[in-house]
Amino acid sequence: MPPVISIVTPSYNQGRFLRQTIESILSQDYPHLELWVMDGGSTDESVDVMKSFEGDPRFHWVSEKDKGQSDAINKGLARCTGDIFNWINSDDYLEPGALKAVAEAFETRKADLVCGVCRKFEDLTDETTGYMQMEIKGNAEDTILIGRVCQQGTFWKTSVFRGLGGVREDLHCAMDWHLWVKYLTESGLTKVVKLEKLLAHFRQHPESKTGKAASQFKQEINAIYLDLFSALGAPDYLRDYLRSLTGLKLPATEWKTGPHIKPRRLFSKYCEKIVKLYYHDQAYERASVWLRRSLDCNFRISPFVLRFGSKIFWKKNVLRQGIKF
Repeated sequence: MPPVISIVTPSYNQGRFLRQTIESILSQDYPHLELWVMDGGSTDESVDVMKSFEGDPRFHWVSEKDKGQSDAINKGLARCTGDIFNWINSDDYLEPGALKAVAEAFETRKADLVCGVCRKFEDLTDETTGYMQMEIKGNAEDTILIGRVCQQGTFWKTSVFRGLGGVREDLHCAMDWHLWVKYLTESGLTKVVKLEKLLAHFRQHPESKTGKAASQFKQEINAIYLDLFSALGAPDYLRDYLRSLTGLKLPATEWKTGPHIKPRRLFSKYCEKIVKLYYHDQAYERASVWLRRSLDCNFRISPFVLRFGSKIFWKKNVLRQGIKF
C-alpha cells in the first residue's frame, strides 16, 4: 500500500493566495493524500475559497479562532491519518510531481525526513530570487549550528513528527527550526535524506512573517540555543553570551540526546562562530578570548585554530605597534 501523505495548511486572511496553494496540492499526480486547511477564523474570501473545494474527498477544512500558526499546525496534525507529513503555508505552493517524488524517496530510502529543494520568488513579479534546501553538514553538531531550515521542502514521517511533540506553540517564527534541532539531538543524520528535486515554492511579500519578523526569528533562535546549551551543561560565559542576544526566556525543552551528540564539541564550534564575528569586526582581543574558550571546551589543533589563531596573533601585534592595515 503506497504511503498516504498528509498536508496541513495553516491560514488566516490569506484568501488571495489560498486557492493557488490548495490547487497545487490537490492537482498532484499522487492520489494518496489528504489536505487539512486550518483557518484561524478569516474575515476575507478564505471561507468561500475553501467551500469551492468541498467536493473533493481528500480536502478538509476548519475555520475557527486559534492561537496562531503553531496552534493551527498542531490542530491539523491531530486530524491527519497519513504516513508522511508536512505543512504548506497558505502563501506557498507545491511543485507538480512533488508528492510522488517524496513518497518514492520514503519508500526506497527508509527515511525519517526527506529534504528537497524550495524556490524563493517575488510575489508581484514571480521572479525567482533563489533556491534553498536543508543544509546538512558532516555531523549533527555542525548542522545544528547552521541555524536555519527549509521547511517547505522538508517532509516528515508522521510518527516521528508526532513523537517529537509537534511544533512548539510558544514559538511563532522558529518553531520549525526548534523541531529540527530536537530531531538532530535525539536521532542524528542517519535517516535524513536529501532529495535533489524542486518540491515547493516560497512566496516573498511584505506581509509574510519572514519579511515582518526578522528580529523575532533571531530572538527565538538564540533562545533555543540557550535552552539547548543550558540543558547540555554549557559554560557560564557561553550562556551569558546567548542571554545577551535574546530577551526571550523559554520554558525548558525536554531534550533527549543520543550518543552522536558531543556537547563539548558543540560548544567549541559555537565559540568558533563568535571568533569569526569578532574577527570580522576587527575586535581582535575579543576574538582571542573566544578562541581560547573554544579550545577550553574541546582542545584540538584544527585548521580553524591554525588559520584564525595566526591571523589574530599577527593583527593584535601589528595594532600594538601602531601600524594600520
